[in-house]
Amino acid sequence: MAIKSMHSTWTDRLLLGLSDFYHGKTPPCFQLVPEADRATIDVPAMDTPFSATDQPVWQWIERPWPYSIAADAMAVTDLRALRVEKVKEAMRWEENEWELFAGPGDQIDRDDARVVPLASLIGFDPSLEVVTRFEIGKGAWRDASEASWHPWG
Repeated sequence: MAIKSMHSTWTDRLLLGLSDFYHGKTPPCFQLVPEADRATIDVPAMDTPFSATDQPVWQWIERPWPYSIAADAMAVTDLRALRVEKVKEAMRWEENEWELFAGPGDQIDRDDARVVPLASLIGFDPSLEVVTRFEIGKGAWRDASEASWHPWG
């Protein structure tokens, strides 16, 4: 684990009210950053200026949510997907609950499963926006080399 100084553009966006509390001044802020082999797509580089373009997983801090589902919808995923591997299986189980896996869902090690905002996964891989249109109980799959999705069944 490393400790890095946060750029003020992050503290201004995420630590709302901090400068008010400190009478117009923002104290130094720090981020705990995991080692490279433990980092995932949702760990921002807060030591650099905030950029929705450079760090698209975090774009929704600044940009409006464009989808017809709740912005706080969640997805069960796996570490492979959170470590840059392409999602190959997607399923919508409830109104605001999905499963998005980099491999066969029935073969995911329970210790590798994580619940994350669906927005993070879509921010990292815009080709996942198709899952926002899935009906409850519907899903799709794709090969690693494909961009197009194939409905289950």
